Amino acid sequence: MSSGASEIYARLLLPRKHGYPLWRPEPNELLPLEYQDEGIRIGDVGVITADGAFDFLFNVFLPKDHVINQWNRAVPEGFTPLPWDSRQVNRSSHLHCPGVSISSSGAQCYDLSIQASA
Repeated sequence: MSSGASEIYARLLLPRKHGYPLWRPEPNELLPLEYQDEGIRIGDVGVITADGAFDFLFNVFLPKDHVINQWNRAVPEGFTPLPWDSRQVNRSSHLHCPGVSISSSGAQCYDLSIQASA
């Protein structure tokens, strides 16, 4: 059985232990603009699709009637949001700096430049 590109991508990057690598990280365009502006956030519950996207269902920290939790009515019956405690969030702003590649172990990066004149 042949693996799809999104499956190979995830399998090679999962050992880096930086979360689940999404082949298609952009949010669904049908989601509310408030969700699209921020994208996936802590507390989001959803499903990884076959093509490597995150299919958002609801957020455990937002109330049931919040616009983001209302868009597809996927909040479970009797849902009560979890309390948010920012002290439990670990931020590492220097973990993935802009311009730094994230690759599977064994990958080699080359920096090539070409100069030309007319």
